[in-house]
Amino acid sequence: MTMTKKCLIVVVTSVLCNLLIYWMLVTHKEALNESLDLPTDVDTSSLSPLRKAVLSANRHYSADIQNARWLLRKRMAKLILLVDRIEVLSLGSDELGKSEIGRKFEIEPYKLSLPVINAIEVGPNDLQAIKLAFAEILKEQDLSRGGAWDHRSNAALCFYIDGIEFYKTSVSWETNNYFMAYPDDGPGESSWVGIESSQELRKIISSLNKNK
Repeated sequence: MTMTKKCLIVVVTSVLCNLLIYWMLVTHKEALNESLDLPTDVDTSSLSPLRKAVLSANRHYSADIQNARWLLRKRMAKLILLVDRIEVLSLGSDELGKSEIGRKFEIEPYKLSLPVINAIEVGPNDLQAIKLAFAEILKEQDLSRGGAWDHRSNAALCFYIDGIEFYKTSVSWETNNYFMAYPDDGPGESSWVGIESSQELRKIISSLNKNK
């Protein structure tokens, strides 16, 4: 078989496959329209049925990932209630700055180690209040998809169960977010989670800082 014939066969096969896909999409148009998830802020009218189906599939995938992460956070909210010790840390803004207590805290998404300026051991009364307030934050849906990107830490929180660090994060009221590591993040990686309402947690931590 000559090279020309081989090329012709490849082209014809490709065309037939595309026609078959197009026919399947057109004949199942009603079913596809029921499940298509297309952006409302972009004109997709010029896209072929195949392109629309691919775009919709990608958007469904992204939504599924966000939903899986939300379910994980809701499970974490239940576990947070088992915490028996919490530290509230105040961080410096400069990675090269010195810690007054010889300790640093890593803002994991940035791989940035900031000096700990002050560490507060939370007492029994505030312990329960912080657990409940942060559990409510964990149960939020993250509608802002991570909040603002320029995270400025207002407080770092370290949660312990039976003397073992269970979870730690940095919270910002300015950028309305905190970080969490998900199973689909890479090794040593974390993701930002947006906060919808932080007033209760902010009030408790502000009170702790005033009374330290």
